[in-house]
Amino acid sequence: MGVHAGLIRQTDEGANYGFTLGANRVTTTGDTSAKFEGNDIRADVFAGTTFYNDLLSFDAGFSVGRLSGETRRDSVMAPGTTNVASPTATTIGGWARIGTVLPMKAVGAYATPFLGVQVSSTSLSNLEETGQVDALKVTAKTIAQTSLRAGVGFHKQWESEDGTWRYRFSADLGYLNQGSGETSDFTATNADTNGLNGQSYTSPLRVTGGSGYYFAPSINFGPNENTTYSLGLTYEKNQGTGTGFNISYRKRF
Repeated sequence: MGVHAGLIRQTDEGANYGFTLGANRVTTTGDTSAKFEGNDIRADVFAGTTFYNDLLSFDAGFSVGRLSGETRRDSVMAPGTTNVASPTATTIGGWARIGTVLPMKAVGAYATPFLGVQVSSTSLSNLEETGQVDALKVTAKTIAQTSLRAGVGFHKQWESEDGTWRYRFSADLGYLNQGSGETSDFTATNADTNGLNGQSYTSPLRVTGGSGYYFAPSINFGPNENTTYSLGLTYEKNQGTGTGFNISYRKRF
């Protein structure tokens, strides 16, 4: 679930630029009996334009975000219990996307296929676990990653019977490929000699890349194009599973 606010301006040449500020509640689960719950706060600046008689569009942006919360990992040494940490991740990144619009006149809708790339660098901290004898003291610095997305959006618009409200249903479905990343330093230590023999391991942390998919349906409604409300869901399956719920309000001036 999240809240976002921002400002978008359009030039006389048809280009646009703006910024957004947002906060999301994030919940993820992995394949190693681990779970994360936290808050993601971010700011974005972006710009875009169309060309080839508005058949193609190009958008690019820069973002800064901070994710903080709590992780719980099942203990190996004490089944039925967990180890807990309160990590934070500060990310800076950039993205670019090219797409087009395909009218679907038979059903009164349109599709928006696109291809995008994103690069990011994430600084990690507060990874130390507390809990059982196999709780780890973990330190790490940064992870640099690149991801690719290819997808298509489906959009259907209609008006209320009296013409006073406008509605738009959208559904984005796509493929994503997350490249591998590596930290400059990663150390895992367990001080309990009965846990992991008090060993300390230091090495680059290799984050394995992978591919998956995402699905994001939403509905927008309002009395005109200048005032709109939005409700949306997001579901992403890659190395783990991520879900989200968004509520937004947009006012054009």
